[in-house]
Amino acid sequence: MAQAQAAVKVALDEYAQQFPGRDEGWTVELTPWREARFGGMRRPLTMAQLGVGAILLLVCVSVSVLMRARTVLAERAAVLSSRQIRPGVVFAESFLLALGAGAIGAALVALVLPSLLDITPAVLPRLSEVAFNAGVVAFTAVLIIGVTLAVGILPASRASRTETATQGWLGAIALTVLVAVQVALAFVLIAATGLALRAVGDLRGRDVGINTAGLLSADVYLPRDPYVTRKLSETGGPEMAEFNPAGAAVYDRIRAALQTTPGVVQAAGVGSHPFGSNPFVQYWIGDAEHTPDNRVNAQYLAVTENYFNTVGIRIVRGRDFSAADQPDSPWVVLVNETLAKQQWPSGDPIGQRVTLTFSPNDEEAAREVVGLVADTIPFRGASEVPPLIYVLHRQQGAQQRASLEGRRTVMSFLVKTSGDPLALRDAVRAQVAKVDATTPVASIRTVESYLNAGQTALLLYGETLIGIFAIVALVAGAVGVYALTAYGVAHRQSVFALGVFVLAAVVIGTAAGWAGWMRIADVIASFLTNLTVAPSDIRPLVVTGGILLVCALVVFVVGVRAGARRPAAARR
Repeated sequence: MAQAQAAVKVALDEYAQQFPGRDEGWTVELTPWREARFGGMRRPLTMAQLGVGAILLLVCVSVSVLMRARTVLAERAAVLSSRQIRPGVVFAESFLLALGAGAIGAALVALVLPSLLDITPAVLPRLSEVAFNAGVVAFTAVLIIGVTLAVGILPASRASRTETATQGWLGAIALTVLVAVQVALAFVLIAATGLALRAVGDLRGRDVGINTAGLLSADVYLPRDPYVTRKLSETGGPEMAEFNPAGAAVYDRIRAALQTTPGVVQAAGVGSHPFGSNPFVQYWIGDAEHTPDNRVNAQYLAVTENYFNTVGIRIVRGRDFSAADQPDSPWVVLVNETLAKQQWPSGDPIGQRVTLTFSPNDEEAAREVVGLVADTIPFRGASEVPPLIYVLHRQQGAQQRASLEGRRTVMSFLVKTSGDPLALRDAVRAQVAKVDATTPVASIRTVESYLNAGQTALLLYGETLIGIFAIVALVAGAVGVYALTAYGVAHRQSVFALGVFVLAAVVIGTAAGWAGWMRIADVIASFLTNLTVAPSDIRPLVVTGGILLVCALVVFVVGVRAGARRPAAARR
């Protein structure tokens, strides 16, 4: 990688010497493909693995507490009074428990995995490699051995030992610490679930500036032949592409055909996926000298007429593109409010002129700003609105950089429907085929599905997983409280003393969980970029502590009442 980066630097230096002043300030940084494509997923996946590990530890602690309480009850049972409980027997029981749980878990994985993959966001890497295979079986076997040791050490170490009253109290204190660990883990997971719920609600409640209701998107691809001809620059510049004007005419005919489709209210096209990454362009304002220092950066979108009406973007001032705007008429653009505030903070953008640098020799004609449109955000979690220029798709140069070919030969057509958008998929394909049977159509899906992808999908997926973990954690914590109560009953401890132990476990566990949550608040906040929710909010944490306290109280009462029954029944 270092050698490749050095070679790129040499090439850039040669380019700067050959074309001084062009693309000044730009650089190239090489990144491994896997890191560039999936690097952002490493931290979320690591957090998910930590969550799974926390759940496993929680369950191990719960089972260990129960087995220790069971050992004490067995020691006090008359039927076993003449026998010794050997550590090997306890480990054998631990192994059988782990083996049974591992088998059930493996079966559940094989059964649930296909459904889980169906709801997994496509942005997660290497989903096609996820399968129930020999590696999973081997990992399960190792896990069974680890769980056997984790669960069996405590009860085995105390097996066949007659405990004095003092030792009984020390055992209760040890169990209190274990239950406190359970409560702390449950606190973190429940708090994370609540935070994810609020984050998803915050995202879904955001106004992106586009009305996605009833919108269907379909990508249309123009073939290179006969619409694009590539050629190398004679001056050593970048490769160029010559675009046949017939391609823009095909787009116009497709839009007109879609507009007449039964069930379609409005139809338009845009040269980018809905809520995708928009291309950048540099431009000059008015009569500014065309030098690199005077260039300004902005995003741009090539759209058809009727685009703003179709997607519900408000035109603040001026006019929309119209049928009168043709390739041979004066070229025009619309700009969003953010760009207008940046370039004309105290003036009117209507009537101003901008020159876009689509061509390397800067032969683009100046375009008049004829409309000002409301801002939109590129996705729900965006922190700011980028400056954006809208160009009419048929008012683009016949020759442009070859790198722009993908932007000129792909058009996402959007149709506003009066009913279910997906019901018109076949009709959309048929209308495109009527115009040009050689033009493929792909990715027919609702615009809302694009909006719900990315950050929203990941948070929703994480909310589902963490919610499952939190339920398991809460149940395991309740079992731990019950085991602590059963242990105290077995040692004939008073109800008051048991209540103190349980309360101490909940209070200490909640405090530890709260402290741990605040320690990882910064890491969690990195997943909630640009959201109004914060992991340090106090009220949700107080609610979480209240939930744990109420659950512990209910389980404690049930355990005490169960212990008040006949001694033999309690021991069983």
